[in-house]
Amino acid sequence: MKKIIMTVLALILSSAMAVSSFACTGAYVGKDVSETGTTIIARTRDSNNLSCICRRTVTPRVENEPGREWKEANGFLLKLPATTYGYVSGPLSTSSGRGTFGASTLNDEGVAVTATVTAATRQKAEDADPFVETGISEACIGDIIALNCKTARESVDFLARVMEESGNAEPSVILVADQDEAWYIETYTGHQWAAIRLPDDKCAVFGNQFNLDPLHETYPEIRMSKDIETAMKKGGAAVYTDGKFDLFETYTGSEKQTDYANMRNWYGQFLFNKNDPGKYETGTKYELLFTPKKKMNVRDIQEMDRSRFEGTEFCPDENGRKDIRIIGIETQYSVDITEVHHDLPRPLSLVSWVCLDNAEHSVFVPFSNLITKASPYWSRDVKEGFPYEDETIAFYAFQNLCVLSVTGRDTYGKGVRAYWRSVEDHLLKTYPEVLMKTAELYKTDKEAAEKYMTDYSVKIQNAAYFDARKVKAELLHYLALNQRTFDYKINNEAGGIYEPYVHEPFASVLLDSIEKRYSAE
Repeated sequence: MKKIIMTVLALILSSAMAVSSFACTGAYVGKDVSETGTTIIARTRDSNNLSCICRRTVTPRVENEPGREWKEANGFLLKLPATTYGYVSGPLSTSSGRGTFGASTLNDEGVAVTATVTAATRQKAEDADPFVETGISEACIGDIIALNCKTARESVDFLARVMEESGNAEPSVILVADQDEAWYIETYTGHQWAAIRLPDDKCAVFGNQFNLDPLHETYPEIRMSKDIETAMKKGGAAVYTDGKFDLFETYTGSEKQTDYANMRNWYGQFLFNKNDPGKYETGTKYELLFTPKKKMNVRDIQEMDRSRFEGTEFCPDENGRKDIRIIGIETQYSVDITEVHHDLPRPLSLVSWVCLDNAEHSVFVPFSNLITKASPYWSRDVKEGFPYEDETIAFYAFQNLCVLSVTGRDTYGKGVRAYWRSVEDHLLKTYPEVLMKTAELYKTDKEAAEKYMTDYSVKIQNAAYFDARKVKAELLHYLALNQRTFDYKINNEAGGIYEPYVHEPFASVLLDSIEKRYSAE
């Protein structure tokens, strides 16, 4: 057992060093092309630094307490209003030393944020308007929008004001949505940004790159920092195409559009675009927005987030290549797929389907913006160190199972993935009933609705956490039964000849009791 644990740790650490921390994938589905009529914003959170945990917490609303401040690890400081909104988020553990990183947030006013997808700015543009070391950063964007903003549009205004006053520390892409609209925001340099209101009849999938075209006429609405052109012109970085200021070439350009990120843009369209994007071509700029082949749902995004480019020449399992940046990469440490429901009260309108660690062999469970707490296994902090052996922490329970699964994707991983898919199928089928019951309670008794949704959510979180531990134990037992140095057996009926020993694929015995353990009762 000690040998197995050390092997698991080695795999975790080696996979952690294999990829840059510059690594996330974003997605958007407009309500008119969503199967359930919900708006969807999503993001994988990938990093090379896995020496910390990702968790889920609930920050309560604060009424009329002036004088508070938000302090971030890089020195960023923001004075908070007397009243701040409650929200659900996905912070890193204190042990990371990198800041809060709430990332995906759902507040009680019905504002959803997924922040951020790290991008890359052209050096000339950065020189013209340098980043501000103590400015707003990825570590806090989701949190401070959740604390301060009642609408998606207000979130754009708020972020613009903070960038103007305090500066921006790094280039990134942010998605924010509420029941009225969704916005896509790019932050380019120390003070420059652009944002578009996303159309309800389009989708998007994007890697670590900026995507906005120069004042694209097909965007429903575009907003930009006041000096977005003049700052670049003054610094000698502005690029003009046919006499017009070129937003993309000025801030991104061909030097920052790499296969590493751009191939994920293409792959999203390979999966979903009504218009076939054709074979991937290096240097081709794939449009941010597209019309899907069919109405899309949460399951589509879940499967994309755990995808290894299956069905293409770029799948590493089919071609053996290790230089392709897939989406379902082993260094994911959480994934969030947030739905905005347009027919529910705002404090109940958001649900984030959350997955800890690598989505390929983990499970998505629902978190509502109405809940008042999360499971203690999911919310526990780690102050210091890397206690990977502590399976009372949900992140490590899922991580350990994921790492075992990738050591034999065909023999072990398929069974683990099939089990979690069955759990997800049940949750996707039954969660609408939970929402309906909660909405009925909310009409007459908000506290009763909060309690019902919180109790249900904690039950589901706990069930998934304990399942991760049980399935890992099952998988270790399977490995013990099927480990063979001499991988042949004697067939006496065939005259005593040696035949290869065939391992039956792993399958969890828990499959038969999913409905009971994940019931809404």
